[in-house]
Amino acid sequence: MTGKINLSYDADLAFTDSTLLYTTLSRGYKAGGLNPANPQIPPSFDPEFVNAIEIGAKNKLFGGRAHANFTFFYYDYKGLQLSQLLNTVAINENSDAKIFGAEFELVTLLSDSVLVELSGGYQNTEILDFSTIDTTIGSSNGVFPFDGNELPNAPKLSVKLGIQYSHPVFSGLEVVYRLDHYWQDSYWARVHNTVNDELDSWNQTDLQITLSSFDGNWEIELFVKNLEDNDDITFSQAGSELLGRTRALELLEPRLYGLTGTFRW
Repeated sequence: MTGKINLSYDADLAFTDSTLLYTTLSRGYKAGGLNPANPQIPPSFDPEFVNAIEIGAKNKLFGGRAHANFTFFYYDYKGLQLSQLLNTVAINENSDAKIFGAEFELVTLLSDSVLVELSGGYQNTEILDFSTIDTTIGSSNGVFPFDGNELPNAPKLSVKLGIQYSHPVFSGLEVVYRLDHYWQDSYWARVHNTVNDELDSWNQTDLQITLSSFDGNWEIELFVKNLEDNDDITFSQAGSELLGRTRALELLEPRLYGLTGTFRW
């Protein structure tokens, strides 16, 4: 059985223009499957289930010039499917895990021309009742427990700040300048959580200048992504022991700039 139940309530609070309180209960499912034939691993992996709870509030303030949204979440995974590379094949295994955290989003018009957006999140992950082969720290026959480790690719903290300034130019045209900066905490590339699995925090800044018509029929955008030209590692995968247990890495895309146009009719 899967499904979703959502309860919401319009609260009348003295310090907000409007407030929507909500709670969501949901249950998800992901089918199991078969692993490649290998005497070291189970021939199949089980389905994955998750029971999720979210509690949040959406608020409008200062006559609608500001929005403040908050969400708290808790995910309980049974049979979470985790993958790794063993020799020359990818295998899937099951683990239990728990995740909890919070997210926020603040948007405000400081003036008719200046918009500021701030969002971020915190999450805590924990693997429960799981052990698997680790070819990077011992023999391929070695099975090690990883109870209490963190899930891969799950930074604890992340923050994004956006600042936008717009004003009219000429007749019937508007120009918008926008700056976005994103930062995320360090995290693990694998469930094994070894020293070589830790990826440092990274950040990226993007710029946009958009010229558009008031009627929305066309716009031209000049953009620069990764302004600082950072080359941080964003993903790491442990290779097969047949290849010397090398690491395959992915980096931030280098600085990218360009021009795009959109026309509507």
